Amino acid sequence: PTSWISDRCCVENNRGDAEERKREIRGRLFRVFVPPCFRDQFMKPVVLITGASQGIGAAIATVFAQEISGVRLALVARNAKNLAAVARGCAKLGATAEVFPCDVTDEASVVALAAAVRKRFGAVDVLINNAGKFEGAPLSEMRVAQFDRLIAANLRSVFLMSRAFVPAMAKRGRGDVFNMSSIAGLDA
Repeated sequence: PTSWISDRCCVENNRGDAEERKREIRGRLFRVFVPPCFRDQFMKPVVLITGASQGIGAAIATVFAQEISGVRLALVARNAKNLAAVARGCAKLGATAEVFPCDVTDEASVVALAAAVRKRFGAVDVLINNAGKFEGAPLSEMRVAQFDRLIAANLRSVFLMSRAFVPAMAKRGRGDVFNMSSIAGLDA
């Protein structure tokens, strides 16, 4: 298992078949990440997901594509090849999925990303700050550069992305932001 959701589901569901487990995970993701106002199939929200090239980010994108007809997905990560594969999968499910390769720890890159997403889709309705990094090491052995990378990926990226997209949500009086974290932080 690669996430707390998949780990928890696997522990709870050691019995049953794999398809049933997938349905349960999809249902949990849907209940957590799809705001009630977008569960109406006539809405076509713009959903931006960072860290969308793999793991939980790719799973979240797939759930939106499966559950909301016509959803418009802005998929963001550094790995353009993996992002393209996720986008193709979401498009097969009926979503409009665009790939936006970006290092979300870099201010200039995030400013350019915001302009590109606005040009392609207009306003973002749901921002999911999912990008993150974990490099475990005891405090006495962790290098400053390693610490800086962790802070940039796990904190600075949330600040930069929120600063780029939340003001437009506030101005419109609507929008949802989800900030992801990892259970690995409990071991830090």
